[in-house]
Amino acid sequence: KSRGKVEDFSTAGEEHLRREAIQAKKRDFFQSQAFSNACDEGIEGLSKDPRGDSSSQYSREVQRLFLAWLPEEERHFMEASEGLGNSQKAEVAWLERKGYAYTEVEVDIFRWLQ
Repeated sequence: KSRGKVEDFSTAGEEHLRREAIQAKKRDFFQSQAFSNACDEGIEGLSKDPRGDSSSQYSREVQRLFLAWLPEEERHFMEASEGLGNSQKAEVAWLERKGYAYTEVEVDIFRWLQ
């Protein structure tokens, strides 16, 4: 719980732009020695078939390696941002700003897909 929230409603846009800027570095990552090494080690052999959450073995491993490649501060920022989608981040921040009560619920998508 509490994963992926923004610091405050007033910082939601700024945090979104920071996530986008960091995510844009993935182009550089694909040109990096770290990704080249992963290719040499067989990352391309991982399944690209989407699972219930639309990720695949391959996409999850690429994301894991990308996060590991980032500078520590950016990696921690991105890891702390996981959980809520962009609109949900702003919605929760607005509820908190207005002082409205809400209940956090962890949703397991795999249970919905069965």
